[in-house]
Amino acid sequence: MVAAILLMLGCAGHATKYVSQDYTATGATSGVSAYVYANHTVIEFDKEPSLAWLAPPIISITDEDNRAVSYERVGRFYRLNRRYDYFKLLVNGRLTAFFAHNNPIPTTPIKQNPSANLGQKITRDLGIF
Repeated sequence: MVAAILLMLGCAGHATKYVSQDYTATGATSGVSAYVYANHTVIEFDKEPSLAWLAPPIISITDEDNRAVSYERVGRFYRLNRRYDYFKLLVNGRLTAFFAHNNPIPTTPIKQNPSANLGQKITRDLGIF
């Protein structure tokens, strides 16, 4: 309960922002996004995070129950162990809370017969825009 109150107080001055077609976030959202890829949540940084440009960043990722989330790092990408609807990211003392969209952007499925797609208009419901 105390952690939830601290999270709300820490994020109270920040607006919720769309960071991808899969997630919104609040807190320190600059330079970071998250999306779903192959049933995993992937966090992407605009540039590889570091601590004072010399050391690796101090990163903590927790789920909705404040349990540590395991991840695999590849450069500026962090692949979490599964897909998360809610998680918190703490990088060098800066907190970001991510929330999965309730209605991800649907796409029109491609039919099995490629010739059936000729002349078909492929549309997207952008919903949020």
